[in-house]
Amino acid sequence: FRIYQDSNGFLWISTYNGLSRFDGKEFVNYGYQEGMPHIIADAIYEDKHHRVWIGTRNGMAEIKDRHCVVYPVDDGQTINYVFRFRELQSGDLWALTGRGVYQFEKDHWKKIKLYNGFENHACTDVIETKDGMLINYAHYLVTKKRSGSFQLIGQINYDDAPGPFYNQLYEQDDHWYLNRVDGFFEIEGKD
Repeated sequence: FRIYQDSNGFLWISTYNGLSRFDGKEFVNYGYQEGMPHIIADAIYEDKHHRVWIGTRNGMAEIKDRHCVVYPVDDGQTINYVFRFRELQSGDLWALTGRGVYQFEKDHWKKIKLYNGFENHACTDVIETKDGMLINYAHYLVTKKRSGSFQLIGQINYDDAPGPFYNQLYEQDDHWYLNRVDGFFEIEGKD
């Protein structure tokens, strides 16, 4: 599913049968015995503190040596999918999940409310911009200004969808790009 290289040069490889770390000579394997909350890791990320995080189909975990540490979520939700981790300029670490956005707080994951009514909606990506944030809620693209105001800039209706949803967001030199099933687009204002 994923291949990720951390700052030590280790390759992290996610498969249907667990997670493996390759150091150039040997593999270290992680599965249920090592504390993975689910055998499939859909997201792998190393934060600025050099902690390696995995997002599985049953929540998030931190890799510590040869074990996984699972921290509880404060709203009691069962996390069924983790799309990615984002580390903000503020240093906050967010997990973007099928149940909303969670921020890591020392010993638990705290639910974040970015856009009213979407607290439990799948959030697939967040990009910080010079003016605020671009938030991808799969079928909705929303900008959040630093002032706290929001603007819906795109919506795919289920009946009109060329594919399942907005796939990924990218930012390069203050330009935003969107990958969908039917093409690759640059976002300009509301277009």
